[in-house]
Amino acid sequence: MADYVGLYLSKTPSSTDKGIRSLHQKPVGHIVKISRFASHGSLPTPSVPGSKVFVSSCDITASRRTSQMGLVFNVTLLGILLQFVGLGRASKFFTFNGIKYFSEDRIVSTLGVDAYPLSLGESVPLTVITTNGTTLTADFLESIIQAYRNEDDVWSPAFLKSVYIQYSGSGSNVSLGPEATAIFNRYGVHLTISSRSNPNATLVPNGPYILSSTGNIHQVYRLYEDIQGAFIYGTIPTENGGYTYAPNFPGQATQSIPVPSRLYFGPRTAEKPLSGVRVGVKDVYDIKGLKTGSGSRAYFELYPEKNASAPAVQRLFDLGAILVGKTKTSQFANGESPTADWVDIHAPFNPRGEGYQTPSSSSAGSAAGLAAYDWLDHTIGTDTSGSIRFPAGYNGLYGARVSTGTISMNATTPTTPQLDIAGAFARDAKSLSYFAKAWYGQNRYLTYPSFPKKLLVASNNTIGGFPASQNSSQAIYSSFITKVQKFLGAEKEYFNILDLWDQTSSMEKDLYSYTHLKIAWYQQYHTLALPFYAAYAAAIPNSPKPYVNPKSRLQAWSLGSNWTSTDFDAALTQKATFATWWHSNAQHADNKSCSDSIMVYPMQIGVPAYRDEYFEITAVNGAFAYNRISILAEAPDFVVPIGQVAYFSELSETVEWLPVSVSIVARKGCDYMLFDLLAGLQEAGILKGVKTGRRTF
Repeated sequence: MADYVGLYLSKTPSSTDKGIRSLHQKPVGHIVKISRFASHGSLPTPSVPGSKVFVSSCDITASRRTSQMGLVFNVTLLGILLQFVGLGRASKFFTFNGIKYFSEDRIVSTLGVDAYPLSLGESVPLTVITTNGTTLTADFLESIIQAYRNEDDVWSPAFLKSVYIQYSGSGSNVSLGPEATAIFNRYGVHLTISSRSNPNATLVPNGPYILSSTGNIHQVYRLYEDIQGAFIYGTIPTENGGYTYAPNFPGQATQSIPVPSRLYFGPRTAEKPLSGVRVGVKDVYDIKGLKTGSGSRAYFELYPEKNASAPAVQRLFDLGAILVGKTKTSQFANGESPTADWVDIHAPFNPRGEGYQTPSSSSAGSAAGLAAYDWLDHTIGTDTSGSIRFPAGYNGLYGARVSTGTISMNATTPTTPQLDIAGAFARDAKSLSYFAKAWYGQNRYLTYPSFPKKLLVASNNTIGGFPASQNSSQAIYSSFITKVQKFLGAEKEYFNILDLWDQTSSMEKDLYSYTHLKIAWYQQYHTLALPFYAAYAAAIPNSPKPYVNPKSRLQAWSLGSNWTSTDFDAALTQKATFATWWHSNAQHADNKSCSDSIMVYPMQIGVPAYRDEYFEITAVNGAFAYNRISILAEAPDFVVPIGQVAYFSELSETVEWLPVSVSIVARKGCDYMLFDLLAGLQEAGILKGVKTGRRTF
């Protein structure tokens, strides 16, 4: 076996083949310069003329003579290249060790065609490693490989077939010692390219790539199957700042959700506090390059892709977050039951218990996805009448309905502008606080030196207070309340809102039974339904009305069409009156803690709600309950998972577990105090992060 610099490989070289040139020998361990690199647009260029390639033991059939270029191959390289069938010129699917991947068309960087050695028409996996040391040591390589394993779910040792060593130091170049070469041999590295220093070069991010036969470097995505049906579609970014639809892996029945390597993204900074954070976004937010479907097939088909992203979503992108897909919503974010109402789009699957519990509604896709998938970091939704809180409760997550007006709701499906808020889901309190404060802005609300010294325990379970009807969950609530009281050093007060109302208000509490529904459904009918019907009729003349699910058609829009503008204005007045009353009588301002109290009420008590149950359209239940307070008072209401209870599943016929969660309410504008409180409770061990899958804890 000879040691050659190889620029072209061929099993049967021919004298007429343009790629065949005389052999140019170089000794093992020799490093030679790369002739040139080409960049594409604003994308990073990995190196400059003068980059180098490390030469190892190789067996090459033919080679082009040059004094500027060298390669590393061993005797099995030709066979390995031929194994990666289908990785050629454009977006391709491939599998390494049973893991599905996708390489996109977009070129990150290019080694000049004249400088690149492979002409087989196929591609190889590539790992980029950056170093500022002049000698690549064994310890450094082992630590880098271990870090890649630990930090990233996209990279795997399969990408070590070829390695680009990117030098960022001030010396002239980087060299490989014999121990480092031995490590490369142990991992099966066949091609090693090394660059020399250039202070003006833009570095290629570390991580896994695909290196094409023409020298193009392509970013790769790991494709996860959306087995819970949480997403409408996966997404990949475009060069114009928007997104496009991700293709599905061939032969796969579920959506493919592409996730980029975590190694591509730099450390989190003040400017990019969400760098590399993977998010799923509810399909009511506009995103540049994508359609907004809002749970309706007709709505999705009628309107074109958006030219700009909703301000709330664009802020996430500006902070460094990465969209991996749009998540399912019940139609037009109205409350729907899985079997009875999710007609146009199939309801996502709640992973808790036996996997056939209701995921709740509206932001259900965002909640089900985060509760199921470790590879997803955060999801966002909206809350009008409980669309963050109920999915958080049923799927065993942290969920935050923030104060009304916290962030812009422009460029979202216009369900109820007067009530809608943008909220987030998380699997632990600290990450929820970090993500939310970054998203809404560190200075959006004040922080306070103390926490409230009064703990209001909502009583009267006929309106959603304590005690919980599930005895085993009540024990969990009692323990949690005792721990929180001790943590705060607070006075505990059993609080019945109906009693307080009778004592302090002259207005009839029954007036509030339908207040939020009159606002929501009147507004939704006039700002969404009528324009939708009109646009559909204009686009398809003489066509029947587009199909609308039962909950929207027979309840929300039917009642919304019957209520008058006078009814709507009266409901707005009632809402304002309630907010003033609440902040004057129930939760007062406090200079040290923002809100003088927090109120807790049970959210999800661990009672089974199977998704295969059939329901008929019934009269609307507009009765007042504790979960309506934050809607009318425009106050923060955060859902917190605190335990789980066992039940015997009718479906799996075995013992399963369901989450138990509590809601915590503070005065309007005290959101950051509440985020800090939850983070403090986690720090104290009172709250814990939740797992993904069947069991919450």
